[in-house]
Amino acid sequence: MDSEIAQQLGGLQADALKNFQTTDNTLSIFYVDDVVPPERVAAVIALGGDRLDNVDFVTFDDEILSLIDVAPIKVPGQTVDSCVNQKHVDLTRLTAAKILGLANQIQNEGTCSRITKKQAIKILKNLHEAGSLDVSNIKPGVLSQIT
Repeated sequence: MDSEIAQQLGGLQADALKNFQTTDNTLSIFYVDDVVPPERVAAVIALGGDRLDNVDFVTFDDEILSLIDVAPIKVPGQTVDSCVNQKHVDLTRLTAAKILGLANQIQNEGTCSRITKKQAIKILKNLHEAGSLDVSNIKPGVLSQIT
């Protein structure tokens, strides 16, 4: 989501909606705090892929959810980090209008960030050394980068 492009287009860019992929009208998000910061969530999610890379993510105040009439439902996450899993919620019963509202609110009020591959590896190495990761579900090629 690029606010400069949106300004040029006069509204939310259509490409931004690809970042809001739903399954059964549900979107998965994570709450973050000082113990589980957004960079940790992003790095851990990256472990689900075939290789580590830069990770883009967006943070926003959860008040946005009430503005678009969406209530989060606590559902355990499916990552290799139990602390991150505890911060997972689903946004359910989403409509196209609610997704569009969420995208607009995030574009206007959210913060887009990136962690580099190098930063992700550092975070993941620290988590691995602390015993916070279930390494049995990490692909061998990815695991070799953090061990």
